[in-house]
Amino acid sequence: MKTITKTELMPGEEVIHSAPMHWKTYILPSVVIMLAAIILLLVTQAATSMAAKAAACTVIAMLAAAAVTRLLHVRSVQYLVTNRRVIRISGAFRKKVSNVNISDSLQVIMSQTPEQYAFATATLHIQAADAVLVLGNVQNPIRFRMKVMEQTTSGLFNADSYTDHLKSGN
Repeated sequence: MKTITKTELMPGEEVIHSAPMHWKTYILPSVVIMLAAIILLLVTQAATSMAAKAAACTVIAMLAAAAVTRLLHVRSVQYLVTNRRVIRISGAFRKKVSNVNISDSLQVIMSQTPEQYAFATATLHIQAADAVLVLGNVQNPIRFRMKVMEQTTSGLFNADSYTDHLKSGN
């Protein structure tokens, strides 16, 4: 799994919470690989011509490659909450980092399909003034959402700035 390094964090930034994609996202690639293996065994034994066997092996190899690609994608996605940003890291071979500044965060919307509800996972949409960061199949989504909201509110309601605000009478 990809992790963020200290060089990718801004000065003074620290990771508050991290979450991977939920394990349920492994189910489909695993089923595809198993079905491809079973079909390969059945087709190679039932096929009489070498061309039919080669075509079956090619199709099954393509299915297996797609499943392995999906597994690599799922294993390479990680979601982080820092004291300054919400970050989505993805990419098995090339790391892609997407982020939204906590100070810009306006809304954190959680949506669940029936399947996500059954597996206690959700998709989080972090909407800022100029961007939307979508985090799919977040493991422990309520906890992740709460960590984002805690960081958002701690920035808005910093005790020192609030006291200064009260003293100024505004």
